[in-house]
Amino acid sequence: MAVTRISGNQIATSTQAIITTLSFLNTNSIFRLPSGDTASRPTGVSVGTIRFNSQEDSAEIYKADDGTGSAGWTEVAGGGPSVGNDAIIRTNGVTLTEPTTVGPTANGDEKFTHGFHFGTLTLGASANLTVESGAGLQIVATDKLLAYQSDINQPGRILQVVKGSEVATGNSTPLQNEYREINTAYRTTFNLKSTNPQLKVTWVCNGELDGTMPRTAVRFYASVGFSSVTAYGRPMFFGSPQDADIQQAASSTVTNMFPVTAVGGSEVTVTIYWSAESDATGSNINFGQTWAQFGNVPMASFLIVEEIAT
Repeated sequence: MAVTRISGNQIATSTQAIITTLSFLNTNSIFRLPSGDTASRPTGVSVGTIRFNSQEDSAEIYKADDGTGSAGWTEVAGGGPSVGNDAIIRTNGVTLTEPTTVGPTANGDEKFTHGFHFGTLTLGASANLTVESGAGLQIVATDKLLAYQSDINQPGRILQVVKGSEVATGNSTPLQNEYREINTAYRTTFNLKSTNPQLKVTWVCNGELDGTMPRTAVRFYASVGFSSVTAYGRPMFFGSPQDADIQQAASSTVTNMFPVTAVGGSEVTVTIYWSAESDATGSNINFGQTWAQFGNVPMASFLIVEEIAT
């Protein structure tokens, strides 16, 4: 005896049908997906099954790989969330809740090689984030140009430039055959953005030479973390030396570059020492010269430190 399973516009819930084509007669017809929250997801379904998740407010599909390497439900791709006409403003959330890999190998396609996220990104309790070798992820924060870039530490890339305090200390004279810090105000402190980088340090000297000063050399010193101050790089002549004396000091620059052994995040303080070849008594360099024409604003000297990835 035949059982009628269609009555008017209703189909019995026990009905299972296999069809080749499903067509609609009218242009204003609709196709409504079964709906339920996340807890109501059916189990034992076949790959390709679709439903509407009322909790997530999106359609989802059951896939052989839901992004974790196992079968499961995942949102039907639609270009991501957006607001405004024609999805003119793309938006994203702030919390990653599942294990995620950026890269073509794990995702099976080269279109997953590079990724981008705007704003704060927080990893949830069950989430971890991996960026494959050769792939890239860029995170742009709301309060700065760039917060994170996975390939930012490529060799030769300048990671940061730090300018020290402008120093206008008045008269100063180096000691004979004895090195000492020119002035503690030159100390420039920062945190490394990479491990074992090169530091390029430049001393911009805007001092006025008074008297005849013997040849003078300078050398950069630094402390890394909680270590003591150590010399870095080689000594270098300062100013415009003759065979025995300095001819001038103003507009002199001294630059050196050296490696630093420390992990990213370590605090580094860089300063500069000097020493005279012979007795410099009777001469000095004025690091705070003023000119009435410029409102008696003191001229200043300072350090510039560049961190370069290795």
